[in-house]
Amino acid sequence: MKQGLWMALIVICTSLFFASVGSMIDDLASAEPEGIVEHLEKYNHQKTRYDFPHIGYYAPDLELPNRKGDLVSLDPVEDPQPTLIMFWTSWSDQSKEQIEKLTRLMGERGDGVRVLFVNSTNSDQEEEARSMMAKLGVKQSVLFDRTGDASHDYSIKVYPTFLLVGADGKIKDRWHESLDDKEWKQKLSEA
Repeated sequence: MKQGLWMALIVICTSLFFASVGSMIDDLASAEPEGIVEHLEKYNHQKTRYDFPHIGYYAPDLELPNRKGDLVSLDPVEDPQPTLIMFWTSWSDQSKEQIEKLTRLMGERGDGVRVLFVNSTNSDQEEEARSMMAKLGVKQSVLFDRTGDASHDYSIKVYPTFLLVGADGKIKDRWHESLDDKEWKQKLSEA
């Protein structure tokens, strides 16, 4: 008897699931191409992006709080200098390795390229991120993307992600790979 009730329950749940999926597929199939995007967006809490910042295009606006709580922006008019943006998390070993390397190289190199270390705080623990940067002795700007909006605008899916933005505000390069000292020096010389 119990086995029969369980089977009936499984059949009912399966039928309901496929009916709801089928209804959604029918809605999508009957929608115009423009309507499909609108239909899908109601299932997504953030606006769907079909593009991401491409090399040669202007970098999206960026205004985030630093360690002191002051807002720092990427504004080529206000601060016209090349900028390296690194999106990172404290749980990513590659992020830590690249921050150490980049901090050391920037200390040797001096000024010329502004570095913004953007912690994807919505995917990380802010206290751990702050602690890591303090232990590493990072003096460059550390920013906190608490809402995830900057990570979304820059289509960040992998940590770390790097973007090199020229003094004109256009993206010159974008990469995810870890670099050795020689490769870093080459990238920074292109800024």
